[in-house]
Amino acid sequence: PDRFWVAEACIFDGTMQVSNKDGTKDFLISYKDYLYDPIFPELSGTVQPVYWTDDSKFIYFIVTQEQWNDGGYLALDSFAPLLCRINIKTGEIKTILFGTVYYSFSPNSKKLITVQESENPINVVISDLGTESYETIVPDNNSIYSQAARVIWSLDGSKFVFVAAFGGEYGDEI
Repeated sequence: PDRFWVAEACIFDGTMQVSNKDGTKDFLISYKDYLYDPIFPELSGTVQPVYWTDDSKFIYFIVTQEQWNDGGYLALDSFAPLLCRINIKTGEIKTILFGTVYYSFSPNSKKLITVQESENPINVVISDLGTESYETIVPDNNSIYSQAARVIWSLDGSKFVFVAAFGGEYGDEI
């Protein structure tokens, strides 16, 4: 957001490079730091930037496991993305969240909302990214809804919306 930094993902080697505009700071983050297993070298991964905070202090990124196959790659369903953040002043990396695909940052970059699937009923977790405290909300005690997707905050940060469903692959009722 301050236009002094750039984050680039390289799918070919599973890295993300974060550099400042004048070239004096450069961080290279590799999937191998999180998931590489020398016993299974064919399993690879990617690191993708997903969100800059408004103050340009942090960049959030996901690490996803993949497998190369005949020139293409497939995301492995058995590994949900790992959400991390890097402090671009210090290079310190912190793991934020593991095991969910659906999350949304609040408009002021201070909160993160996640929807936990396969819970009856669905749980929504609102985390304070500064204090690391969290609150779990059960929006609907109707136990038929065990899947959820596409969570997003309102522009003023006072509300959120998500898609709730039940049945196989979001197919029976939404």
